Amino acid sequence: MRTRPCSVAWLAGLPVALLLIAPLAHASNVLTKVTSYGTVSLPFTTGYSSTLTPAQVTPTDIFYEDYRFTVADGTFSSVSATFDLGQIFSIANLSARLLVDPDPTAMPTTPWTLTAASVLQRWSNVVASGQGTGNVQAINPYNLSGGSYIFEVRGNVTGAAGGSYGGVFNIAAVPEADGMLMAFAGIALVGLFGRRRSR
Repeated sequence: MRTRPCSVAWLAGLPVALLLIAPLAHASNVLTKVTSYGTVSLPFTTGYSSTLTPAQVTPTDIFYEDYRFTVADGTFSSVSATFDLGQIFSIANLSARLLVDPDPTAMPTTPWTLTAASVLQRWSNVVASGQGTGNVQAINPYNLSGGSYIFEVRGNVTGAAGGSYGGVFNIAAVPEADGMLMAFAGIALVGLFGRRRSR
């Protein structure tokens, strides 16, 4: 019985063909929500939250969620927290930042491509954490001039059932310069009066 010689030429192309057929999982940036508060009057405080599912973003994707507002001027601060139930329900790498709105008239469909001038506060850092309790992020008070801004949250949904976060941001009126001078003068007078009494 004669056997046919086997050509290995087609075997060399097999790995390439398999790579082309098999779906490749790769990370991407996904904008999942945009909330607009319009022009806000001060003081302004609002809660924000989101629950994301694996159907919206894969664990390797980075989700972005935007909270937009316009203000005459003010002092912005925020705090965000994840709700962590281990492998079932969690978000990793939660962070937040404050941006100048690149185009207040446009509704974005993908994360913004930004210049350095657009980023007022870089991605926040963890300020408190505990095993099984998620983590807490904060943006310290930042003075804003009149204009439109975006408070942006990002992270990775790592729980098998999804993940959730929530928080609050505040915009307070900037103290007038005259009022601050009066306050410092009052503190100085109290200190001077206390020094005289001690003598």
